[in-house]
Amino acid sequence: MYLRIFNNHITMLIKKKMKIDLHGYELSDAIVEISYAIRELDLKKDHVIEIVHGFHSGQVLKNYIRSKKFLQDMKKDGYSLKALSGNNPGSSFFLVTLKR
Repeated sequence: MYLRIFNNHITMLIKKKMKIDLHGYELSDAIVEISYAIRELDLKKDHVIEIVHGFHSGQVLKNYIRSKKFLQDMKKDGYSLKALSGNNPGSSFFLVTLKR
């Protein structure tokens, strides 16, 4: 994985990342899918996950995924996520590590 961060902005040099597309999902189903996706990662190393939540046709997923509550919920499940800045309003990037 190649990742360069300048002032909390991500430069797209990611060679390996997971992408999950949640267009059309209800919030509860989206949370389940995100948990499954994170569990599939090899958490011996840090990974980047891109969560595509959409932008124009609803804000519920976007608002939750970009909230502190989402990060807290993931932490309860044993994962540490750090939000990374990106330039696409329809997706969010996170650095995922196993909670130590």
